[in-house]
Amino acid sequence: LASGQQACRDESTGFLEPQAAMTWSDLENPLFKVEASSLRVLPPHNPEGDRVSQGRRWLTFGLSSIKRPQVSYLGITLSRLFNVMDLEEAPTALLVHLADFNEDWVQQTAKGLLDDFADQVLDGRLHAIHAPQSLYPLKQVPLSALALKGFKTSAINARYLRRNDLQLSGHPTYWSEKGDLFIFWCQSNAAHRRWGVAAAADLSAAQGGSCKAWVKGPSDHEVLDPRVTGWEEWTGHKWEMIEGAGVSTLELQEGELLKFGDSPQRQWWRTKQNLDYTFLMWYATNISEYYMQLEDDIQPVPHFAAAVRSYIERSLMGESWVMASFSSLGFIGKFFNATHLPKLAQFLLTFSSEAPCDWLVWDWIDALSPRPVAIDIPKDVESEIHKKEEATRQGPKALEKLGFQRDDLQLYYMAAGVPPVFRTEAAPVDLTKAMIPPNGEKSPKYPLAELYSSMAPYQTYKEDQAYPPGDPIGFWSSDTCIEKDKTDCELGGKYIQLVFRKPVNLQKVEIRQGRPGHEKDYMRHGRLQAGFDRSCKFMQTMKELSKPDEIWEGHMPQEVECLQILLTKPQWEWVSIREIRLTTPDQPGPVVPLDSSNESASQPSQGRGSREKSEPAPAAHHALLHAMCAAVAGLVAGAVGWIAVWQSQTHFELGLQSVGAFTCWALSFVFLLDIMLFLGLNPPAPPLLPEEDGMLQEGSASRRLSALPSSDESEEVTRKPCSHGVREANVRIDSRALRPGILDVDPGRVRHLGPSIDPRSVGSSSGPQKFMSLGMVADPNMDADSVAQAAVQLARAGSGQAVVALLVAQNVSIASRREQFVQHLRKKLSEAEVDVKDNLHLLDPAWSLYPPPPTRTSNVDIALLSMFLAPLAPNFMQVEPSCAMFQYYPTHIQGYTNRLDGKGIPWIVVQFTREGYLRKLVRSRLVPRWAEMLVMFPDAPADSLFWQFIDVVGNETAPKAIYLGTDATKHSRPDVKLQHPGREALIEHLGDVSSLQGKVQRAQESYFKKHVLLDTLFDNPPGNLTTNLEGREDMLQSLYDGSPPKRDVTCGGHQAKACSGCPQGHGASWCNVECMWAGGTCTAVFKTSQVMEQPRSGESWLELVFRDGPHDVEIVNLRMGGQVLPPPKCKAHDCPKAELPDGDFDHALDDAELLFGRGVPSDLQREGSGCTDYVKIHDVSGREVFWRSSSSRPVRSVRCIKIAIRRPQERPLVFRHLEVRTTKAKQSPSTAKTIKARPDQLRLESMPLRGLARPAGIRHQEQVAMSKTDAWREQHLEWVLIVSVAFVSGAFSGVMGCLLNTVRPMKKPRRPRQV
Repeated sequence: LASGQQACRDESTGFLEPQAAMTWSDLENPLFKVEASSLRVLPPHNPEGDRVSQGRRWLTFGLSSIKRPQVSYLGITLSRLFNVMDLEEAPTALLVHLADFNEDWVQQTAKGLLDDFADQVLDGRLHAIHAPQSLYPLKQVPLSALALKGFKTSAINARYLRRNDLQLSGHPTYWSEKGDLFIFWCQSNAAHRRWGVAAAADLSAAQGGSCKAWVKGPSDHEVLDPRVTGWEEWTGHKWEMIEGAGVSTLELQEGELLKFGDSPQRQWWRTKQNLDYTFLMWYATNISEYYMQLEDDIQPVPHFAAAVRSYIERSLMGESWVMASFSSLGFIGKFFNATHLPKLAQFLLTFSSEAPCDWLVWDWIDALSPRPVAIDIPKDVESEIHKKEEATRQGPKALEKLGFQRDDLQLYYMAAGVPPVFRTEAAPVDLTKAMIPPNGEKSPKYPLAELYSSMAPYQTYKEDQAYPPGDPIGFWSSDTCIEKDKTDCELGGKYIQLVFRKPVNLQKVEIRQGRPGHEKDYMRHGRLQAGFDRSCKFMQTMKELSKPDEIWEGHMPQEVECLQILLTKPQWEWVSIREIRLTTPDQPGPVVPLDSSNESASQPSQGRGSREKSEPAPAAHHALLHAMCAAVAGLVAGAVGWIAVWQSQTHFELGLQSVGAFTCWALSFVFLLDIMLFLGLNPPAPPLLPEEDGMLQEGSASRRLSALPSSDESEEVTRKPCSHGVREANVRIDSRALRPGILDVDPGRVRHLGPSIDPRSVGSSSGPQKFMSLGMVADPNMDADSVAQAAVQLARAGSGQAVVALLVAQNVSIASRREQFVQHLRKKLSEAEVDVKDNLHLLDPAWSLYPPPPTRTSNVDIALLSMFLAPLAPNFMQVEPSCAMFQYYPTHIQGYTNRLDGKGIPWIVVQFTREGYLRKLVRSRLVPRWAEMLVMFPDAPADSLFWQFIDVVGNETAPKAIYLGTDATKHSRPDVKLQHPGREALIEHLGDVSSLQGKVQRAQESYFKKHVLLDTLFDNPPGNLTTNLEGREDMLQSLYDGSPPKRDVTCGGHQAKACSGCPQGHGASWCNVECMWAGGTCTAVFKTSQVMEQPRSGESWLELVFRDGPHDVEIVNLRMGGQVLPPPKCKAHDCPKAELPDGDFDHALDDAELLFGRGVPSDLQREGSGCTDYVKIHDVSGREVFWRSSSSRPVRSVRCIKIAIRRPQERPLVFRHLEVRTTKAKQSPSTAKTIKARPDQLRLESMPLRGLARPAGIRHQEQVAMSKTDAWREQHLEWVLIVSVAFVSGAFSGVMGCLLNTVRPMKKPRRPRQV
């Protein structure tokens, strides 16, 4: 439970005791109950971990990871991300959610992250969290029955019926039709969680926690699904895996359906993924200003972080937006301001079971957008009806071509032959929504300008990426007059221009050309010119350009409005302008903070009212005030000193003459000044070293959102007492605490004022359920008689088939008038006929349930009304308080819905009007979803919000809201910004295994079929890769360094000199047999089946021996097995099969060792070995093996890397990747130094390979101590300067006193009296 809260603890479960909602705080985001820091695994929960976890960051990258069979991408993905983040100056962090329910895996992975990324954890740059399974509101799709098949015992292969009255471990049981067997969920401990089939006689044992069963399902598979395999059967003496056995069919409960054609397992999986991201975003809310969603199996380009920052500064600052997208890959690369994360996390939590996250996010944006697209759903449905009518007239073939048409929305107002229902016209709708506030302010660092170029850009390297500076892409062009008329350049036809929005006073212009790998792509004959009008017709030459980097400094005669870079002569080389930097006299500093320690600079771009406010840094005038006080103190002390001297001349002449006037003044001055400085200014205390810090300072608690936002509750709310009598803090919470509060409103907070019996009271009965319920919200400013008359008319015309409820809207500004309005309504309704009164309800909600001003309250009115009426009838409709309907309207509507049901149409809404939320008949089972949407977005008009609700719960295909992304590619929108269209891709999704688990995006995107993503993590030093296994050893060498094989390779139906020549423009389909398509290219692979045999010489091996001597190794990455093939062209119903793996997908080692070797063998030892001494570093098992040196300290002086195989493997081997990173990978050529190993580092002991690098913890403590010492030095310097000011001012006072003393007449000394 979040800090600052107290609640009841359920003694039976140990968790928070659910309580009814009584205030707006209870209705608002339920995630406010979760203490975010309690989810944290890393940094550890100790004083140092708590301290570093509080650091504010500019940007957080969040990703979720689960346990995968045979593979893990987390380590290499984090390494790649830190590799590119290290190049970014602004403080960034990585946040990992270890989202698997296997607690052992979570602990093991967290320990591995702490060991491998110790520096990043101790610096607060790597956070890891884990939300326990008890927080997940996951559930099986409601089943009425299921059937089992394939088991040897025929009695088990039967149909089982659901029994809700008999549950075990929180799950329903399913009983065979004979009643002799039952299926139950066994959860005896954390390691034993599975479905089982037991005999009826063993029910009591199962209720006691026993897992005695005849059949058991696979562990941790909580969802009953025909696709889940791995069921085992007890054969009398052992458990035997039965291939093909398991669930055969599922029967859903009435009214339930699986959306998008998903299986129960897939629906459970995508629901869990939504909840994974919920807790990830909730934790990320307060650790940075911005947040980007990634996954644990991606690869970024080297300039990824810089490109993100550049786009933010260029395109997002000062603009209105809710989400920016940096990738087209599903939910990957989606970027948010952290102020929006609590609402997005709540949205994913509430609607987690409705759709995948990469669809839900668009509906969330649409709900906030001032230009929503979901409101066009009625137009789409009308268009489909018109098309169907036209196709019906054309014939059966035209109907077949129509394709899918949604049938969840039915338009009563367009149906033919139906009787009218409403007697009055519908009220006008309100679709006005507030604009999204701008994200910060546009950076004025560089003058704003439009860029134009007559040089055709190469691919996505356009001119607007050269200015403002900072974009790592830049401008690149091959249009240099060579392939065209050479006179173009000489006539001034090739240029790039900057046209400023306002005239600028230029002082300096820097032009940087060339790019890594293409350093010669710059202008040999260019000219920098300036123009003084926006037409750029009359230009003045500033400088001739002939070098990669050119700088102009000087003064222009007047302000410049146009700047031009002109190519004056043809050249064979391309032109690459990386960036253009301008310097003006009034150039401000950067907007985005670079120093996370500066709290005032790192405040969010959009204010977050619930965030704790940091104390402002001391202003400059404080130091000036201190100096002035010190000067006054010096003057006063000096003046008092002279007063003392003058008094001594009167009373102690002889003593003053013996010591001197100046000595007397100096002693008095120093004494008085010391007292004044001691009382008014204390010197700074010396810093404490980390080990002396003890506990954290008071007030340094973790930054997080306040537990519950305060609300202006005008009436006192009394909570119900706890079952054990005491409210507690630090209570554990589970998924019950995360239920939306609108689903559990305390009945006492919504008063029922008759005239019918309150249906919520115990024992109340209103007879048979009505066909429909009608709701009205009455404003106290309306005429009470007219409202009462409308409500009575609706109940009377319903003829006993409709129940009507009237809720009086809250309006605190007219409280007394509202009370009179309520009492008058109550009187009028009580005067109706008895049979009418039985179907009338008057509701008066408490003000405490509403949000404080200026938030709108109308949505809460609708939510409370709908939740009251939902249980009273299977269908719900809300109408205007002045509405009138024809007699027997429920009969007319029921006749229409019966015809729909008879045709098998799964309708959820019947529309009687085109727009808005009024006069829409909704299935009552969906009304809670509608109420949740209303409370979540209280400021959005309900007329608009209703269509977001329909888009979430009613869509049978992709939601309408995803059109936001399509529209953003064509027009500038106030809600979505897309970085990726027409630009170089920044992220690649490499997850071939995760794609099998059912993500929306495919394993290989079309972009990466043609482009290879640059990877700078590995440097792969030159070496020889050899083996003693059968197979093509030249292919082994080729896969490591790309060298051509010794003979032609077989690509499938043809051959080539090397694998790179196999595709011939046809892509992956022409890369087979001895080659494999990976990362957009055709690469070599090594295949052998000899690993399945007993090693002949005791050990089989693959070994890499470095040619240029030992290296300090940081990372080794191995990849084995086949891949998921890129999806070919397929029809809609066949496309899921495109994600199936190839035949050798699992051909990987299952029991081998990774060894590091040192020492050069002698000629006698050289046979079959590259080194003399080997040490085991890591186990080799599975498709992906990633090793990273402990504590980020490289293993010193490694000469050989060997994969040793000492026993037969279960499958053949497909070896496709070996990558190595050494310390040279992060050293530029100019700074690279030769690293020589010390003799004591060459000894092979238990852990000798870490070298003598100092532990990260000690290094971090030294850094903390240094920073504290620096701060103390600054404070001490300020103290010394202030004391010096005091002494100087005192000296001035002393000099002035001396002058006064010389002109002041002194009294003659008295002569002693003669005796």
